[in-house]
Amino acid sequence: MLKYSILSILLCFIINVANAQTDNSKIPAGNDVRAQWVSTMTKIAGPVIRNLAAGTLHYNMSYETNGNTAHRPVCYLEAAGRTICGIAPWLELGPDETEEGIIRKQYIALTVKAISNIVNPDSPDYCLFETYKRNRQPLVDAAFLAEGLLRAP
Repeated sequence: MLKYSILSILLCFIINVANAQTDNSKIPAGNDVRAQWVSTMTKIAGPVIRNLAAGTLHYNMSYETNGNTAHRPVCYLEAAGRTICGIAPWLELGPDETEEGIIRKQYIALTVKAISNIVNPDSPDYCLFETYKRNRQPLVDAAFLAEGLLRAP
């Protein structure tokens, strides 16, 4: 029985690969693919970075939980650290005169302001870096932020 399940999965995979290789009409070419990736990245990272830069992330970011709110104090650092770490290699490319380079220039400025806000105790978006009540999550998320800074100094 298991042998037939594995064979069925393998057959489905082969058929999907074959279809993907023959249907090139749905695959954008060159710069179109990159533009799609940049568009997707800005849709994901933009709300976090723009709100952090404006000092409004704590106010605007929704928080969903299964009833345990112990993670809430660190969720903002988690969003900031992981977002900055994720976009850092792209930011490190620096600004240029292309459409993407102009967008990148905006994101570099926003990210610098965002970092300024998350480490400023007077900012409404100041983030919790201290571990508390045996919760070491801030250490993990501070490491993501540090990695982002190392990737794009």
